[in-house]
Amino acid sequence: MAPTIGEAALGDRTLSEGMSHSDVKELQDVLKGKGYFTYHTSTGYFGTITKDALIRFQRENNLPATGIADAATVRALQAQSRQVSTASNTSGQLTVTQVLRNGSRGAQVTLLQNKLKDAGYHTGSVDGIYGPQTAQSVRSFQQANNLLVDGIAGRQTLTTLNAGGTKNPTTPSQPSSSSVLRQESRGQAVTKLQNDLKSLGFFTANATGYYGSITVQSVRDFQRRHGLVVDGIAGPATLGKVADVLKKPSTPNNPAPSPTVLKKESRGQAVTKLQNDLKRLGHFSASATGYYGDITVQSVRSFQRTYGLVVDGIAGPATLNKLAAVINGKDDSVVNDSSFNVMNVIADASDLIGVRYVWGGNSPQQGFDCSGFIVYVYNKSNVQLPRTVAQMWNTLKPVSQPQVGDIVVYNTTGGPSHAGIYIGNNKFIQAGSSTGVVISDMNTNYWSSKYMGARRPY
Repeated sequence: MAPTIGEAALGDRTLSEGMSHSDVKELQDVLKGKGYFTYHTSTGYFGTITKDALIRFQRENNLPATGIADAATVRALQAQSRQVSTASNTSGQLTVTQVLRNGSRGAQVTLLQNKLKDAGYHTGSVDGIYGPQTAQSVRSFQQANNLLVDGIAGRQTLTTLNAGGTKNPTTPSQPSSSSVLRQESRGQAVTKLQNDLKSLGFFTANATGYYGSITVQSVRDFQRRHGLVVDGIAGPATLGKVADVLKKPSTPNNPAPSPTVLKKESRGQAVTKLQNDLKRLGHFSASATGYYGDITVQSVRSFQRTYGLVVDGIAGPATLNKLAAVINGKDDSVVNDSSFNVMNVIADASDLIGVRYVWGGNSPQQGFDCSGFIVYVYNKSNVQLPRTVAQMWNTLKPVSQPQVGDIVVYNTTGGPSHAGIYIGNNKFIQAGSSTGVVISDMNTNYWSSKYMGARRPY
């Protein structure tokens, strides 16, 4: 394991590459607030990304660009934070060098919410907490102002907000802010929502007027398809989007969805057609059988990943409509492979440090064994891996020297039997039987003697 460092406040010690500590996480949070550290989770591990972020800050503030958080650098970071706080309280202008996103808190988030509310995009509370509702308000503002729609308030979004941006016009079809349907809601409004989603191919049961788990999932599928916050709650943004989509005629790029849902163990001509269509596009290599088995599940996952769909292996309306559009030559919107970012994998893995070890475990709630941890982390980035270490060793691409994100494999029982995720500087994150999820050093006598090699999972 990495050496344990005693509790201290940021600035009480020098932080440098290779260290792992809560002070590093605090440093990353400060750098993230200023837009230098851009990954979605502060990990607490000082790797090359943190070093590069720190060097950028040092260069822009006329400090020695060492990539080391010494006392002078930390003082500059903290002094700038105080200046930003004072400016935001007096000028009413958002600081455009920061990045605000889900989980951000403070005066700048409050100011952001107020500006969004003044522009007509935020109907929730102004509480200084950047949650799903604030993210959706930012998305709506970005869409109306021809900005990248990602729900993250970065330089362009904040600059546009400071300038006023395009106000949100109130339309007759826009639901009131009090129209919120959620699990266990009942009545005619729920019946209408279910029928509307059914006509769009997202709800396949009978309309009952009761908002149960099937309706929640249908709403989540619709939200995911249309770039909304995926929470399963039909609030103003979701209901408004449903109304807008219903008014649009079917076009090659917006086909009327089929209500068919094909999944594992489905059978029949629809499955045969699905397999043949996937085969034409190079995602299915077996013979079409009309049976939806494991090979078909993986083929559907491959297609979904290629075209930026939810990777669940289920051929629902969104997948089938996208498949039809691609087959007919009316859609070639392949997702660029660069959308995968290995540093997000490291951030997700680091966020699980401390989760207990459980043999056969594959979730944070249950606990992890070593391969269950790796499969879970990579699945969050839509990369599907074999379940066991031996299968990973036998099927993934071998590499001579591990790079960040590679799987390092160890022989602890007479073959490939233990593995972790390489994070650089001869360190890896693993779910150990006696430690749970921890950062470990490959250079210790034990790990050096057991090391077999590395495999690349992407």
